[in-house]
Amino acid sequence: MKKITSESNPLIKEYVKILNGKSGNKDRVAVEGFNLIEEAIQQGFSIETLFYSPGVASGGQASGLLNRLPAEVNKVELTERVFKKIAQTENPQGAAAVIACPDIEWEKVINQTIGMAVLADKIQDPGNMGTIMRSLAAAGGSTLFYTPGTVSPFNHKVLRASAGTIFHIWIKQVTKLEELFTRLKSKGFISAASEVKTGSDYYNLDLTRPLLLAVGNERWGVSDEIKQNCEVKVNIPLARGVDSLNAAVAVSVILFEARRQRSAGLKR
Repeated sequence: MKKITSESNPLIKEYVKILNGKSGNKDRVAVEGFNLIEEAIQQGFSIETLFYSPGVASGGQASGLLNRLPAEVNKVELTERVFKKIAQTENPQGAAAVIACPDIEWEKVINQTIGMAVLADKIQDPGNMGTIMRSLAAAGGSTLFYTPGTVSPFNHKVLRASAGTIFHIWIKQVTKLEELFTRLKSKGFISAASEVKTGSDYYNLDLTRPLLLAVGNERWGVSDEIKQNCEVKVNIPLARGVDSLNAAVAVSVILFEARRQRSAGLKR
């Protein structure tokens, strides 16, 4: 095991670059906290480097984690001062890690996409993005697709908001929208664009079929290109005087309606 006492150490600098999305290697993510690290391990992701503060090395959870990790994992003790430098939470748990998260081939993602998927179109808020991922996983969905200009699903704020569910779903950026819709349609998917005040009420749609739900930017909504490719538009009726619903909440409502219909075996 190594020990780092300086913030200028190359490993610390690289961790910060990964954290801020500025590393040349895009196949790694930086996470903080035992829950996220444990979720990654349980889902089969490889830990490249584990950073820990001296105060947790002898603790139950930390000690157990250190002992379970393979010998090839780089285990690095940081001074309290250095750990606080890289920590993104007010009350850090004293554990952070660099996790290998390689980009998955397009064909594999398409083949693994079943049941429910979400297409996030230029979602900007990390909290919204993380909640969308969390709801998708909780509803039994398989895949998050996202367009260029969307906050990165691997952003550290998104990771925290996702509560570790990022390691339970497939994630892929989409640059060829028409191909995505064509491929999923061939697999029996219905594509629906989440809209405000237009389209079918969500509870009147047959969502027992595999579903690709497109949700748009918090301000502008779904792009025209995506609307043109979607088979239907879906909305959530709101009380009088209310103009819109949070994007993540809208996704959650529709996905869990799909789950309810499938659980009940509804046929229309």
